[in-house]
Amino acid sequence: MAEKPHINLVFIGHVDHGKSTLVGRLLYDL
Repeated sequence: MAEKPHINLVFIGHVDHGKSTLVGRLLYDL
């Protein structure tokens, strides 16, 4: 059970990083 929050945190962090990169690329393209 102690592993689940850690996995969720890593997953959320990975998604956040992907969104930040996507937004950065969109702004860069503009």
